[in-house]
Amino acid sequence: MQLSDSTKELFYKNYYQNQANRFGSSDVSKKLKEEEKQYRAEILKLLPSDKNVKILELGCGFGSLIHTLKKAGYTNVVGIDWSEEQIQQAHKLGLNEIQQGDVLNFIAEKENSFDVIIGIDLIEHFDKDTLVGFLVNVKTALIENGIAIFRTPNIDAPFGSTYAYGDFTHQTILNKSSAEQLFNTIGYSEVGIFPSTVILQSPIKRFFRFLYWWKVVLFCRIILMISGKSVRSVVFTPNLIIKARK
Repeated sequence: MQLSDSTKELFYKNYYQNQANRFGSSDVSKKLKEEEKQYRAEILKLLPSDKNVKILELGCGFGSLIHTLKKAGYTNVVGIDWSEEQIQQAHKLGLNEIQQGDVLNFIAEKENSFDVIIGIDLIEHFDKDTLVGFLVNVKTALIENGIAIFRTPNIDAPFGSTYAYGDFTHQTILNKSSAEQLFNTIGYSEVGIFPSTVILQSPIKRFFRFLYWWKVVLFCRIILMISGKSVRSVVFTPNLIIKARK
C-alpha cells in the first residue's frame, strides 16, 4: 500500500537534510557538478534535440537535473517536488521553475501537456497499484509521441538489494523484464531499457572497475546461462534507465 501522509511527512519533509545527503556530498555546488555529470551521461542523450520542448520533472528534489537541463540550453522546464525543504534549496540556487506539489495529484490533472516527462529515482517509491495509475496518467499528460524517462534501481545488479532496499521508502523494484512488461502493458511504445552509467569519483575505484567489471558481468552471465535463463533480458548496472514513447 502507498505510504500514509504521516509517514511521508516523517521521511520527506526534511528529505534533503536527512535522506538525500546520507551517502553523498553535503556541499551543494559539488553535488550539482557530480549529478550534472551523471545526467549528461544518462539522460541528456535521450532527449529531443529541440531545446524548446516542454519538459516536466516529477520528484525533482533540489533541482540538479533542472539545473543541468538549463545549462544544456533547454528553455521550457518545470519541476515538482513534495518536500518544502527541497523547494527552498532549489530557490536558493535560483531554480524558480521548481514548484511544491504532490506529483500524483499534479500529473493526474494534466492532459497532452508535455513533450517529455522525467522521473529520477521516483517510481520505486510507489506501490504497484499506485505506480500503474501514475504511469497511465504520465502517458495521458504527454503529447502524441512524447516520451517518458525514468531512472530506478535494478534488482538484477550484483548486490542488487543494496540499491533496491537501501532506502526504507522504496516499494516497487524492477528489473529489465518487469519494466518492459509494465510499460508495454500500459500501452507505451518503443520501450527501451538501458544500463545506467556508473561514475566513480575516486581514481582508485575507477581503476579497479576498469579491471574487474567485465569479469563480474561475465561471471553473472555464466551463472544465468547454466541456470537456464536468457541473458538478453538482463541488465547488471545498479540502475535502469527507462525510455518509453506515448
